[in-house]
Amino acid sequence: MKIIIVGAGTVGTVICSRLARDNFNITLIDNNVSVLAEMSNKFDIIGIEGNGASVSTLRKAGADKADLLIAVTNQDELNILCCASAKKLGTKHTIARVRNPEYNELMQMIK
Repeated sequence: MKIIIVGAGTVGTVICSRLARDNFNITLIDNNVSVLAEMSNKFDIIGIEGNGASVSTLRKAGADKADLLIAVTNQDELNILCCASAKKLGTKHTIARVRNPEYNELMQMIK
């Protein structure tokens, strides 16, 4: 299963490490090169520096063939945009971490 994780903060690194241990094909996207290098050295994953909402970054990560994209940055809007873009590119399933309840109506409309 090909999984893309956007956001290498606390939540993203925990998800990445657990899925990598189960031998999933993981691509981690973040702007922090040092965290990407650390995670790539520690686990058998691909690290891509960039903005997860960028179409070119998502294409580079293989979103057109991904089974799942998990967006867990610290910005709700970015997570929603990452998932919407990935879906348009062909990712089968997406998960966005959205903490602000004001976005519930938007999420229902997008679905």
